[in-house]
Amino acid sequence: MTPVLNRKLKLLALICTYLAVAGVLYELVDTGTAGVVGLITGIGLGLMFGFLELFALERWGKRLRSMPFGQVIVVKTVIYTAGAYITGHSVGFLYGWIQGMSLDRFWASLISYEQGTFILVCLGLFAHVVFFLQVNQVMGQDTLMKFLRGRYHRPTEEERVFMFLDLRGSTPIAERLGSRYYSLLNEFFHDISQPVMMTGAEIYQYVGDEVVLSWKLRDGLRVNGGGRIPIVAV
Repeated sequence: MTPVLNRKLKLLALICTYLAVAGVLYELVDTGTAGVVGLITGIGLGLMFGFLELFALERWGKRLRSMPFGQVIVVKTVIYTAGAYITGHSVGFLYGWIQGMSLDRFWASLISYEQGTFILVCLGLFAHVVFFLQVNQVMGQDTLMKFLRGRYHRPTEEERVFMFLDLRGSTPIAERLGSRYYSLLNEFFHDISQPVMMTGAEIYQYVGDEVVLSWKLRDGLRVNGGGRIPIVAV
């Protein structure tokens, strides 16, 4: 399993867990009991959300990157809510058809009060998850989770492997492109995110056109085939 797929599956599991808990709580508030219906619904929404976010919408990466941060959250939230609505009612239609439910009853259920509540809940949940994922992407892979766990409030000494990666001949390129150089930098930083994840690296910081990558000692030696990278203790 590649490091990218491994990270995506871990993130998918985290999303499904969060939405499963939310589904159980929603059922508890709505009916007064917490059963398997809310759990299954939450997991289903998590799988749908995770598939779209982590796999299907990757091809829209450049277009989404050109949007403002808030607009990305709104667009993705609406897409995921529409997906949950369509998926849920497709399953409901098939189940109702098997049970002999009439079409009139099905159409009436689409505009019921319960469906309005369901849409509002999905909008709130998906907006929260999308915001978390977007902030995590901007800050760097796993940086937000470390911050939430209090990692940066408890400094520790580690041995890590570092790589300093920058653009070759960036000064003449910047002079030739002018203000468009910053668009080039933006594309460069996004393009390297995939190989960074493939090697299991963490982005330590950005310095101008330079990206400083970091690995834990064991992972850095494994990726580099046994230790040809200088070791720096921090």
